Amino acid sequence: MPEVVNLGLSHDTAPIEVRELVAFTKKKQGKILSELNQHSCCRGAVLLNTCNRCEVYVSTTDVKNARRLVFEVLQRETEKKIQLESFLFSHRSPESTIHLFEVASGLDSMIKGEPQILGQTKEAYEFACQGEFCDTYLHEAFTRAIRTGKRARAETDICSKAASMGYAAVELARQVLPGIEDCRTLIIGAGEMGKVVLKNLLSQGAARPAIANRSIERSKKLAEQFQGRAIPMLDLAESIADFDVIISSTSAPHSVVYKDRHGDALLEREDSQLFIDLAVPRDIDPELALIDTVNLYMVDDLEEIVTENLEERLAETEKVNEIIQEEYGEFKKWLAGRQAVPLIKALQERADNIRQAELERAFNKLSSRTNLSEEEQFIIEDLSRRLIQQLLHHPLVNIKNIFSGNGENIEQNSRFDFLVDLFDLEI
Repeated sequence: MPEVVNLGLSHDTAPIEVRELVAFTKKKQGKILSELNQHSCCRGAVLLNTCNRCEVYVSTTDVKNARRLVFEVLQRETEKKIQLESFLFSHRSPESTIHLFEVASGLDSMIKGEPQILGQTKEAYEFACQGEFCDTYLHEAFTRAIRTGKRARAETDICSKAASMGYAAVELARQVLPGIEDCRTLIIGAGEMGKVVLKNLLSQGAARPAIANRSIERSKKLAEQFQGRAIPMLDLAESIADFDVIISSTSAPHSVVYKDRHGDALLEREDSQLFIDLAVPRDIDPELALIDTVNLYMVDDLEEIVTENLEERLAETEKVNEIIQEEYGEFKKWLAGRQAVPLIKALQERADNIRQAELERAFNKLSSRTNLSEEEQFIIEDLSRRLIQQLLHHPLVNIKNIFSGNGENIEQNSRFDFLVDLFDLEI
């Protein structure tokens, strides 16, 4: 029977310099999933790719070759810039499924309980479904993981007591530059993270932040919503030195602020500047940190900043773990029930073969005595089908319940063999 296996890296195992090498565009993600699904060792695959993790989940009956395949694909995508092996982790069932539930619930995030990861997990699952890359086992694992994440947010305070990355960035700015309300601020990127940053900036009293984005229309729309002002990305080379705080969070596959284009303007500035880069791959060229007035922080620097409500969040973690165990228990029952599927199919097929053989025999006898109309033949055939359905209904339900129970695998295997022998089935 297939099992769910994962392989990947996260903020716990790899620094940003490594994670950005496996931060893929949607187009690249689709190509990777398509490639994996072309191999016999991979029955289905889902790629969960965020700023803090890159994890591939596969359904397989060949764990060794599936792991090797995923590793080779990820290693190839780094263009040999680094050896990934020492940064990777991998789990197989049941740990892989429990880990997925923890991820969707926010327990494995850099900031425990942060709200974005549930939506990112759902997006990864839906993307795989659209490409028909999911099999039955991954469908079940991810739908239950998403349900686990929703329950964690609805039944505990893990999310309400957690700080977001956007909050952490603004808190860092407040600590480094007291009096942020007097600072000139620039947000690069008009996506969801940009909105979170803007909300937190305004809550700290920041006045009329500037917003730059590849689409000036999106910048204007966000500026209207948050009492800011929009500036064209092309103008950054001339205007970037005017800002005290620059927080960037685009989805660009390359730097949007870099030394060759923006360095000269920054060198002319006398006062220090704070750059906070929330993007993976990084938006801000690390070489800018060589400029004396530039203080550059990356996403990995935020972990030490966020300690607010930590004890309360740890208490909520215990409640979330209880939900995870409940949901995994249900998944385990479903998984056990799947062992009955080949048995049920074989029993239905054997019963239908007997039905058709006996039906043909009866029609042959009747044809020598009378000509049956099409309606009469249909009534007899329908009667035979109904008899089989009624006879098999309770046995099939009970078989499924037996395998979905709490029996150990050894007991289930012995039951399986007993039922195969009892009905003389070929599986």
